[in-house]
Amino acid sequence: MLGGISATALHYVEEQRSEQLAQEAEAAAVEAAVEKHRLESESLTVAFSQTELSGGLPSCKDVRAYAAGSEGSWENIASEFDGVSDPREASKVLKAVKSKSGTLDEADVDGYAETFETQVLVGLESVFSKSIRDDFAPRVQLNSWVEDWLVLVSETCPTEHGVFEATLRSLSASAAKFSRMETLAGQVPWYPEGYSELRAGVAFKWVDAARDCRSCYQWTMDFISQSSCSSVYGKIDVLDSSGRVISWTNETLGSVRAGEVGRLTFQKYGGSGTLTARVSEFNCR
Repeated sequence: MLGGISATALHYVEEQRSEQLAQEAEAAAVEAAVEKHRLESESLTVAFSQTELSGGLPSCKDVRAYAAGSEGSWENIASEFDGVSDPREASKVLKAVKSKSGTLDEADVDGYAETFETQVLVGLESVFSKSIRDDFAPRVQLNSWVEDWLVLVSETCPTEHGVFEATLRSLSASAAKFSRMETLAGQVPWYPEGYSELRAGVAFKWVDAARDCRSCYQWTMDFISQSSCSSVYGKIDVLDSSGRVISWTNETLGSVRAGEVGRLTFQKYGGSGTLTARVSEFNCR
């Protein structure tokens, strides 16, 4: 009986001890979490003294030098895109500008901003090198301190930092113009200039060709197909000056290779006044 009571008592003591250890561990975890949150929320000016920070801040002259950029020249270059809305013109202008001046894109803009920040952050690195405070800081706190430092630089040298912001806006605007031209130039149709798309994969244009018939009306059409044609059939409607369809005529052609220019000549005898034509049917087989 005594042995049983001792064993029960011992088990109870062990349970109490385990519960106490668990509570202590939970309290320690809570305390650690609170401390971690405090550290992560601790601003740069709290973690480091004013003397430490002032010793690392770049001079406003240096900030102005870091902010220097070629935004003015890029504004002039990108202004050559102003008013360009046709894909073919965009392609020509873009090619000329790139050949003469190169190009500007978002990566270049990001590179300018990153270079500026890298130069400005050298001072923060010198602050860190003179202290062990950052050695124990979590990553989120270090990132927060970087943001605090950039704000501190902008507040210390507002005019000079304003040059950086203005340059960044200018470069971004110029890069956006380049991007718009790239997009527009990418919309150049597959067929040559002067042609219009007749249907998917076929483009045509009316040409002023010598008439090879007497007392007749003649319409000559050049066409290009993205696929080869073993035979071609074309039909046009003939319209009078008021736009009424008064007649029609057709023409055929043998094989035409893909991308090769083919020509159909339509003729109509009889009639008077000004007559025009429109393509009503076209088959490439």
